[in-house]
Amino acid sequence: MARALIGPREWHDRGVRVGFALVSLVALLGAVATLLPFAWMLLTSVRPAEDLFQFPAHWMPSRWDFSAYGQVLGRLPLARYFANTLLVASLTVLGQLSVGALAAWSLARLKPRLAGLWSLLFAATLMVPMEALVVPLYLQLRAFPLGVQGTGLNLLDTLPALILPGLASAFNVFVLRGFFSRLPQEVLDSAKLDGCSEWGVFFRFALPLSRPILTVLGIFGFIAAWNAFFWPLVALSDPSHYTLMLGVQKMLETGEPWNVVMAAVTLATLPSLAVFLAFQRWISRGLAFTGLYQ
Repeated sequence: MARALIGPREWHDRGVRVGFALVSLVALLGAVATLLPFAWMLLTSVRPAEDLFQFPAHWMPSRWDFSAYGQVLGRLPLARYFANTLLVASLTVLGQLSVGALAAWSLARLKPRLAGLWSLLFAATLMVPMEALVVPLYLQLRAFPLGVQGTGLNLLDTLPALILPGLASAFNVFVLRGFFSRLPQEVLDSAKLDGCSEWGVFFRFALPLSRPILTVLGIFGFIAAWNAFFWPLVALSDPSHYTLMLGVQKMLETGEPWNVVMAAVTLATLPSLAVFLAFQRWISRGLAFTGLYQ
C-alpha cells in the first residue's frame, strides 16, 4: 500500500500542521487568482450593455442577459472557424507525436553519431521564442520548396501554413527521449531474441508503454494549437481560413461591445477547457508515470 505524504505520526507535529496549512492557503490563493479572470469573462458575457462601463464596477450583473451569445452566433461563422481550428490542432498533434516518438527513439536507442549533440540542439531550441522565428517561417512558407521548375510554392494564407511549423516539437523529443532511455534494456533485448525487428520493438513495446506520456503531450499540444494566435495572425489574411482566436480578434477590430467579445472568448475557450477537464485523470497519471514531477 502506498504511503501518504504526511502520515499519522507526522501529523501530530504542530510544525507539520502549520506548514500544511500555509501551503494549502498559498495554493488556494493561487487558484483564486487564476480563476478570477475567467469569472470576470463569464460575468461580462452575460451583462446588459448598460452595465459595461458602470463605475464603480460590480462583479454581478444587474440582470442576466444572454443576448450577446446570440449576437456572436449571428455575426461570426463559428462553425467554419471551429472546423479550421479543430483540423489544425488535430493534425498538428498527430505530427508532433509521430515525429517526436520516432526522433526520440532514434536518439535514445539507435545511438546515431553525435546523438548527445543532437539532443543538446533539440533542447537549445526550447529557449528560442516564437517571435524570433516568425520572419524565417514566413519566408520559408512564402517559397516552400515544392514548386515546379525551381519555383517555390506559396503556402501563406492556407491551413498548411499553420500545420507545418508545428509538426515537430523539440519538447516532445526531449521528454520522450528521456522516457525511452529509461526503458529496461533486458525487455527490448528479449523481444529482439524472439524475432522482433527494430520497428516491431518500437511499435509493439515502446509505444504501448509510452501511452500515458503520449496522452499528456497530445493534450498539451492540442490546447496550445487550439489557442495559438500570433502565428495565425501573421500567416493568414483570408477570413475563410481563420481560426477561432483570429475570429475573436477581428471582433475587437470592428468595435463590438465588450459583452459580445467576452461571449466569443468564452465560446472559443470552452473546447480546450473541456479537453483539459475530460482528460485530467490521464494528465495526472501520465505525469506521475513518467516521472515529470521528479
